[in-house]
Amino acid sequence: MIEFRCSSYGHLMVGAQLAGQLIPLGKTDQKELDNILKKQEQGKPLTPNQETALPILLAKRDTPFKAELSPGAKTYIEEIFINEKAGYMPVISSIQMEHGDEVEQRSIRQVGAYLGYPMATKAVPKPLSNGILCSSGYDWAVKDYLFDQKNVWEPKGLKSFEKDKDLALYIWQVKGYLWLTGRKYGAIIRCLMNPSESILLKEAKQLWVKAGYDWNQPISDEFLEACRANRDFESRMPIEDRIRIFKVELEENDPALITQQVTLANEYWQQLEIEWQNKNQKEYEFFKRK
Repeated sequence: MIEFRCSSYGHLMVGAQLAGQLIPLGKTDQKELDNILKKQEQGKPLTPNQETALPILLAKRDTPFKAELSPGAKTYIEEIFINEKAGYMPVISSIQMEHGDEVEQRSIRQVGAYLGYPMATKAVPKPLSNGILCSSGYDWAVKDYLFDQKNVWEPKGLKSFEKDKDLALYIWQVKGYLWLTGRKYGAIIRCLMNPSESILLKEAKQLWVKAGYDWNQPISDEFLEACRANRDFESRMPIEDRIRIFKVELEENDPALITQQVTLANEYWQQLEIEWQNKNQKEYEFFKRK
């Protein structure tokens, strides 16, 4: 069984439902079915369209859900499969990540103190694995709760979670951590922080040149301080105004659902292995020099 990382297995969970469950009809279908059944109870004749629709609606209502991977999940598996075959590890780097690495400990202390955990600190990296999921560790935790903290360095980073297209991935990431650590509740936390000095200098340099100065000309102290003051969120805003918290719960069926999707992913991986072994064979035989 190939284990999937907590930070990315959420791609497998798109549209996931446990196999065998009955999926409720949509409002329109349910309303139509109710009307047809009511007419039958009243002994009224059905229209030809209703006679056609009845067995279809009943079958749709009573057919257990068949578990499968979404097209997006298959694309995700294909990407990591071909990267592994090529011995390639995508380079993930961004200003946001650099910022997060440098200020993470400070932000955890601030959020921890706000939530009543003054001793909160970054968790020591520790390999976690249960045969289904794996991780090199999480951000921080206390006895009963675990937190995934994402630092942002612009106010727009505090946008509503509901508007975040990647929210589902973050939710499943935390659910994975909860399962691996035996906890039930956790949270995704966004925290607006002052940028690190290195990021501040990069931004100041760009603004300096944009203001008409030469790239090689040293930035004046006054200009740099103005840039620093513009980004001094920690002095201007209390911590409660610089964070957004999204509660995550590991529900009873989540481990079974995760196991199901990872199992399907492994089956698809094996299919890709077979295709890889047989790649180009017919084409090679056709085009090779005779």
